[in-house]
Amino acid sequence: MFDAASDSDTAQFFLMAGSQFRAVVQTGYGNSSVLELRMINSSDPGPSEVRVRHSAIGVNFHDIYVRTGLYQTLTIPGVPGIEAVGVIIAVGPGSGDWRVGQRVAYVDRGYGAYCEERNVATSLLAEPPESLSDGVVATSLVRGLTAAMLLEEVYQVRPGDRCLIHAIAGSMGQMLASWARHIGAAVVGTVGKRSVPPEIAAVCDNIYSYVEDGWSERLVAEQGATFDYVCDSVGTPTFGTSLKAAKSCGHIALFGQSGGKVEQIDVDRLAVKSLTITRPILFDFIADAVRRGSMMRSLTDMVNARVLRFPDPLCLPLAKAGEAQAMLEERSVTAPIALIP
Repeated sequence: MFDAASDSDTAQFFLMAGSQFRAVVQTGYGNSSVLELRMINSSDPGPSEVRVRHSAIGVNFHDIYVRTGLYQTLTIPGVPGIEAVGVIIAVGPGSGDWRVGQRVAYVDRGYGAYCEERNVATSLLAEPPESLSDGVVATSLVRGLTAAMLLEEVYQVRPGDRCLIHAIAGSMGQMLASWARHIGAAVVGTVGKRSVPPEIAAVCDNIYSYVEDGWSERLVAEQGATFDYVCDSVGTPTFGTSLKAAKSCGHIALFGQSGGKVEQIDVDRLAVKSLTITRPILFDFIADAVRRGSMMRSLTDMVNARVLRFPDPLCLPLAKAGEAQAMLEERSVTAPIALIP
């Protein structure tokens, strides 16, 4: 394997030598058999691009939705994957201050991360927290930036706010609960069938199970319409309660629909309490370099303050991308999964 060069001339020479690298190519839609390991020709980075040698690649449900065809946003055949971490091995013209040997991470809505190395636009790059391993960065960047988006960009949570966070036992819910409580907000959560870790239960005033009969009525009766902010990643099972529990002039962020798609909303239902709703997509928020940098700094601050703690990932070889996706899809592992080139 090629190690990152110590200077740009050596790195550029490596690329111009006509080398190849391994990549997982999605050839169609279906099960993991549509993922094939192939050799791809290297190319020099273009203007405002750098070439990144990957050290770890994140595997997440977005990748599965792309493979099955639920999201038909990858040109077939193509290389899937949206998040990775690695080291710059070459820089193109107009790449600013980015340098060979620099550790970087990125999230790319254009895909392409399931490979050993690739050219990446400098507009996508971020410097990951030094305290986190490559595997942890690769499997937590999307979630961490999503938390920053929800708590600082979509709605700026303030001390004294009341937040209702659905699916609080999941990795995303746990992150939101810990971060919001650190800010000084009161947190109430809901869960499906998953058990709540003790450290998350400790930061919540109350927790309700949205799979139990009568849970919505109990929540509204006990909590009232008092929530400044509602974070809803579940959709159909919880959205009606989100509308009821939000206070006058409250805000609801519908950032996922794991329990089913929310049907068209009658805007008059919002007018009753002057509610606002956002359907945020991370890619749009991190497209702006200034905003992405601010979100990354906030995430790093939460990591350094030990407000956020990320589990070590299960690391599998790049060649086992199909197996990794199957394990995630079947929920046969609780740890996040990283592919190691």
